[in-house]
Amino acid sequence: MESFPFSEIMKRDKVEIFRLVPLLNDDKLIKKCNDLLNNTIRLHSRFPTIDLNEDNIWLMDPCDRSWRFGLHSLSFLEYLIDAYEVTKNSDYINKALGLIWDWKKHNSPMSEADMAWHDHSTALRLITICKVYEIWRENNWEEEVYKKFIELAEIHCSKLTDPNFYMKKHNHGMDQDIALTIASVIFPHLPESADWKSIATDRFKEQVNHLFASDGSYFEHSPDYVNMLVIRLFNFLSFIKKNKIDDNGYLEKVLTKAMKFLTYILQPDGQIPPIGDSVMQPIDTKKFKVSHPELLKNIEYVCSNGTKGEQPEELDIIFPEGGYAILRNKWEFDEKTVQSVFYSSFHSRVHKHHDDLSVTIFGHNQPILVDSGKYNYVYDSSERQYVISTKAHNTVVVDNENPNTSRNNIGKSGLTGYYLDKNFSFVSGTHCLYPGVIHQRLFLYLKPFDFVIIDNLLGYKEHSFEQNFHFDPSVICQCRDNTVTGYVEEKPVISLKQLHKSNDTSINLLKGVEENLLGWVSQSYAEFEPTFCATSHQSGSEARFATHVSLNPSNPLNINLKWEDDIINVNWNDNNLKMIMATNQTYLVLNEQFLNMNYINQPKIKEAIKDQKNYEYREKYRSERKRRLRYYDELTDIKKSLQE
Repeated sequence: MESFPFSEIMKRDKVEIFRLVPLLNDDKLIKKCNDLLNNTIRLHSRFPTIDLNEDNIWLMDPCDRSWRFGLHSLSFLEYLIDAYEVTKNSDYINKALGLIWDWKKHNSPMSEADMAWHDHSTALRLITICKVYEIWRENNWEEEVYKKFIELAEIHCSKLTDPNFYMKKHNHGMDQDIALTIASVIFPHLPESADWKSIATDRFKEQVNHLFASDGSYFEHSPDYVNMLVIRLFNFLSFIKKNKIDDNGYLEKVLTKAMKFLTYILQPDGQIPPIGDSVMQPIDTKKFKVSHPELLKNIEYVCSNGTKGEQPEELDIIFPEGGYAILRNKWEFDEKTVQSVFYSSFHSRVHKHHDDLSVTIFGHNQPILVDSGKYNYVYDSSERQYVISTKAHNTVVVDNENPNTSRNNIGKSGLTGYYLDKNFSFVSGTHCLYPGVIHQRLFLYLKPFDFVIIDNLLGYKEHSFEQNFHFDPSVICQCRDNTVTGYVEEKPVISLKQLHKSNDTSINLLKGVEENLLGWVSQSYAEFEPTFCATSHQSGSEARFATHVSLNPSNPLNINLKWEDDIINVNWNDNNLKMIMATNQTYLVLNEQFLNMNYINQPKIKEAIKDQKNYEYREKYRSERKRRLRYYDELTDIKKSLQE
């Protein structure tokens, strides 16, 4: 400490640290901060205002896990910093300091609160502590307070550098690395500072490689997190450039690709689709602090309904590593614009829903077939359990169970091939996450308004198979002559029927079933609303579904389908498309001409398909072995009783 005098610490230039909370206008800001002065807080618009009048506010639990997380992250203290800078009223900075020291008193080094030393709240809290320190250091130097800051920073950094605390292969770990880097810049005179920066730098690149695929897609299964992380990473990129921390341009390349993925995954109305742990909401392109404005030209086009920016080049696009196929009929946004997303992947359990081979469809200026959303992060609630379940997604459920998403099954779900054309596009996918069952889905988009969705399921014993499609809550459905028609304000917007006649595939229409939940979605935080669900059932060792979905229900394409063995013929207008399903890939023949399919190498799926075909024999062996052991135990017991 003596080699780095206090005078130099006090006089150095202020380090700008990016925001963790949204900017507020002055009136809202002062009201929020005056409420904090009076010990009331509203952490987020989705939460009520809470009085902070208990002796230990850090043990309060008035809402849910997310509220506790927000409290312990201390990110809301940034508003007090803002208010101080606007008014120069020291009450605001003193309140921020008081809350930090109160947190320290009750939670450091040990705490009874579950979110006090949570892996993510710890990282965000350290960033906030650094921000408060920078404001305090400029104006209110006291040696004793400085020592308290140092003590708090060191214990946080000690936690974050601990390999047992670090979240590898997780977006929380990325924020841990960012927090350590910031602390190393804010407290450069501390002897451990160089180690903090070195550890964070080494871990950060590996973390980014795990989160983002080389094609720009996101490995944690939820587009909303792409938006949040890209904003955070652009800010961090600016921070490391200003503070001369070299990353050799690596992060900028990753972000350029991620922006492309985010552009395509957005709904035509510019909102994030509620896939996985995402909430349907618009994005704010002003939050992307890019160094080159051209990075925003495509996403601004989508977010502004074409009034700004530049139209993206490709109409249809595949992100093979992430497992997303995003198909459109056009970019111009009007009531005839259609976007479909077909997705399947299993890279990690982070934010993973049981949504493999699911599909969403947007048309008529709104979502039509929808994902279930995230509800909230109270993991044991029935609503949360439902929205992550297979039956809450537009795919096929086997035996009314969720697939096995143990880590051993990572990689056994994904897209396997595609053919993209201006008139029609085709994508295939497979998952082997159900024990002993192979699910193959073929997704055919006959532009501009019709889809054929083919499900082929191969098992080894008697199973029940349930194919579900969930409609947006605004869509009112009726089922007549085994055809579901959906209406928005009495206008027909979608029809759905089964094409394959060799099995009983009658359609049932359900809504808001409360016992064994079915027919629900969550499009806003912690809101659970009923919606129509079209469901079809089959039973047996195998199942075949072929579903025609049209967004032009008054005049749908006349589609004929014939399915024999592993060959499917689809006829529409003057076209015949023959789909030949082989073990690991599908071949396409259009009007007697082979099409050049693009195949995606999925070694884990190939291995799983081979393994699944031997599943029956292994199960018989296990069953026979258990039977022999049971008989052996019974004979042993009999012998013992006779001897006695």
